[in-house]
Amino acid sequence: MKVVNLLGEDFSEACKSLYAKASDNDYDLIVGIATGGLHVLDNMNTFNSIDKLILKRQRRSTKKKNKLNVSRFLRLMPMFILNKLRVLEVYLAERKFHQKGMLRDTADILVLNGDVEILKIKNIKKILIVDDAIDSGSTILDIIDFLKSKGINGEIHTAVLTVTFKKPLITPTFTLYNQVLLRCPWAMDVK
Repeated sequence: MKVVNLLGEDFSEACKSLYAKASDNDYDLIVGIATGGLHVLDNMNTFNSIDKLILKRQRRSTKKKNKLNVSRFLRLMPMFILNKLRVLEVYLAERKFHQKGMLRDTADILVLNGDVEILKIKNIKKILIVDDAIDSGSTILDIIDFLKSKGINGEIHTAVLTVTFKKPLITPTFTLYNQVLLRCPWAMDVK
């Protein structure tokens, strides 16, 4: 598995390419998954007149890394070590996922921006969910379950920059990379 740096203009261009793939549909709602999906959506910057909902569901591993302030140490390491650590992290996460499965839960999903109550009464026919990556796929499935539990239904499309796991629970409708790890501007190991 390789690691690709998508920083600066490269990140913006990748988001525009993803938009070009996903934009041929008349969406009634765009859902951005913070943190990565919000950055991707902001850089797509073209779904201006469409209702947006920004949701957040942070992985436990990210919470742990933030708590330990890992980014300070990562920035001191050479890039080849950082790349190996990224590949190892995904390998171990996928292995654990296939051995133990994934706990799915909509309880830890927060609405950061948008009004779910207003969206419930609108006639939502097509939804685009945007994120930076699909690992196991459980986050996107939990977001879909969350939307349905709030009475927001419609044909769902997904757009991500990359899929990291070999066999995720869900295959995105639109993606740029498969089994490629991306180092994006908000990553803890950006130098």
